[in-house]
Formats: sequence, structure tokens, C-alpha cells
Amino acid sequence: MKYSFSYIRLRLIGITPKVYEYCLILFISVLTSFFIVILPKQDVLGWVTIVVGLFILLLFIIVTPKLRYILILAFLFRISLVLFQTYISPLSLNISDAIMFEAFGWEYAKNGIDWILSHFTTGAFFYSWIIGLLYSITDRSPFMIEALNALFGTLTVWNVYHITRKVWTEEMARKSSMLVALFPSLILFSSVILREVPIIYSYTLGLLFFLRWEETKRLKWILSSIIMILLSVGFHTGMLGFMIVLGFIMLKDWLKTFIKKRYYIPLKTSASLIFIILIFVIFILRFGWGLEKVGGSLENISAEFLSYQQQIAARDRARYLSELVIKTPIDFLWQTPIRVFYFLFSPFIWMIKTPSDLLGFIDAILYIYLSYKLFISFSSVLSSRRGKILLIFFISEIIIFSLTTSNYGTALRHRAKFFPLLVVLAYNRMEENNKEEENNVKNP
Repeated sequence: MKYSFSYIRLRLIGITPKVYEYCLILFISVLTSFFIVILPKQDVLGWVTIVVGLFILLLFIIVTPKLRYILILAFLFRISLVLFQTYISPLSLNISDAIMFEAFGWEYAKNGIDWILSHFTTGAFFYSWIIGLLYSITDRSPFMIEALNALFGTLTVWNVYHITRKVWTEEMARKSSMLVALFPSLILFSSVILREVPIIYSYTLGLLFFLRWEETKRLKWILSSIIMILLSVGFHTGMLGFMIVLGFIMLKDWLKTFIKKRYYIPLKTSASLIFIILIFVIFILRFGWGLEKVGGSLENISAEFLSYQQQIAARDRARYLSELVIKTPIDFLWQTPIRVFYFLFSPFIWMIKTPSDLLGFIDAILYIYLSYKLFISFSSVLSSRRGKILLIFFISEIIIFSLTTSNYGTALRHRAKFFPLLVVLAYNRMEENNKEEENNVKNP
């Protein structure tokens, strides 16, 4: 039996490994108690969240050991920014929105947990409601909320890996997860009190569950998918596009099976379809779940509503296309491609006037690169059923958000929500096929 040098040295001085473990636990406990005593309570809550986050991250690493270095790297980058913001200097990124969400959460918490539970809300302040609930249980700690964002931002990388793995290959899954782990905008949004991370985590996990339902047709997976996507709708009305697309895909599958098998009714698909219809009718149409942006009802969506939203969005120095307003269905048809182009790729080089504009331009360059990759390998996406499904999800949401955005600062935040989905589509198997062809040319 082989022993390490440290083990032999401990035995020589009369300390057994078991005693050493007890001493180590005692040392960590004393050190933790010391920090709890000297640190402010809000800092203690933040550090406890980081420690708990590390244990949760360890569980995910045990499940997917191939992803351990990428997950650790993603977590370190995000937590480093959280610590920088907590102890050195606040990040200037959308600081007003972050302050607003946190301040409203604290105001909710002051009223007590009973008041919070009786004043449930969705939409922009669903995030503040969750913050208030956590504060009412613990105490006010922006550090804690930022650490939670960093954790869920890291776990999004895990979701992206498994989504890509189910659609493409192991190699593509590693590349896409690494890019999501290191993408600067996602790191920033994972380090501040903004709702981008909860939205991204919810819908990516929902898509992963949906792909598992595609494999098994088991009701538990479609139920889980609907719950997670419904959660993302709760944070932002625009995510409703995912629910609608999900329903249409399931309806199409049901009709296809029904006709192909000569009017045979597929029970599992039927049960899933009925369930999603009930959820849509009860939660969204009846109770207006996540519909605050449209006044609580889908009936309020019209050309006039879009026109009003566009005029509100075209504000400040970063506005664009302020003269383009949708008033008729024809306007919708010809303006949509232009708005999608600006939404994904602005600010353009002629818009750069400040250092923040330059950072936005660098962000846009990566979207241009990924869009180009998707364009040259588009046939590969269309040749995959799951690839086509993800493409439909992506296009539907990009159109929805581009129609109500006329400011490239806002566009940067909104398009970051769908960056993981764009990465999955861009890093498809076409790249692997091209590499094999190149190898064949080099080694005939």
C-alpha cells in the first residue's frame, strides 16, 4: 500500500488521519465563527450563499465530471465580480435597475412575510417579490442576491452543455458551454441584481426538460418543462413566445401521429397537450400570469400597443429607429427584419461615442460572428428535428423582443437572454463535418 508524504509525516508525529480530519473540521468551524462575529450580517449571508453554492456546484460536477473545469471557471469569474462589487467598487452596468429591484425587495420585506405572500405579483417586480421573500426570511443582503445570481448563472452553463449534447455532439457541447461560461455580458449580468439570469436559467432548464420529453414522451418531463418556461414568463411577458411555440409543436406532433396512424389517438401526447392547454388557459388567460407588460390581458396586444411601446423604448442617447413605428400589418412585415438586425447587431461603428458604446460594439461583434456561423451551417440545423425546434424558439423570441426595443442599451440586455440559444444553434455538427473534410483533404 502506498502512502503520501503528508500521511507518513502525520504518523511520525503521532497524529492519525482521523484526528487530523477532526482538527481540520474544528479549524474551519472556528474560522467560520470568527468571520460570523466580525463581519456584518449581510456579508455573512453572502459568504454562506457562496459556500452553499460551492456544495451545489460540487453535486453538478459529480453528475457531469467532464464539465468540472468549465463550471469552476464560470463560477470563479462570476463570484470574482460579485466580490469586486461588494468590497471594491459597484459595477456601473444598469446600476439604476439593480438598485430599483433590490430596493423594492427590501420594501416588501419590511411588511413581513404574510404581507409578501398576500401580495404576489409577476412581471418586472416578480424578481423584487422573490428578493423580498428571501429578505423576510433572512435579512437585507445584496451580496446574498448577487451570489445567488452567480450560482444560477453558472448552472446555466450546465443546462447549455446538456441541451447541446442532446442536439449535436460532445465536442460541440463543450465548446458552447465554454463560450457561455466566458461570455462577458453573461458574466456581468450574473454579478448584479438583474432578472436576466433567472430568466435564462428558467427557460434553458425548460428546454432541456422539453428535449427529454421528446425522447421519452413521459408526462413528468413536459410538466417540468412547462413549469420552468412558465416561471420565465413570470419574470418577463416577452417569454410568452416560448409557451406559444411549445403548444404549437405539441399540437403538430399530435396531428401528425393522429393522421399517420389512421386516426389513432396517442395517449401520452394527448395528455401532455391537454395539460399545456389547461395551464395556458388557467394561468395566463384567466389569472394574467406574467402579462403585466400588456395590461394583464392578451387582448391588449395590437398595432397601437406596439407603436406605444416603441415610442417609449426610443429614449435617451442610445435610441435607434425612433422614426419607424408599426401602425399596420404591412408595417409589421417590412419593419421586423430591420428591427431584428438592429436588435442583434447594434451599436454599429458609427454609433460609438463613449467607452460604454465601444463595449456594446464588441458585444455585437460576437453576435455577428455567431450569426455568420449559423448562416453557413444553416442546412445542418434544418437537417435536425431538434435543431429546427430550437431555431423556432429562438426566432420567435428575437422577433418579440426586437419589436418592442428601440434602444441599443436595452437591446444588449434583452439579446443576452437568448445568447445561450444562439450558441447552441451556431455550434452545430456542421463544424465537425467540415473539420473531417479538411482532414481528408490534408491526408488523402
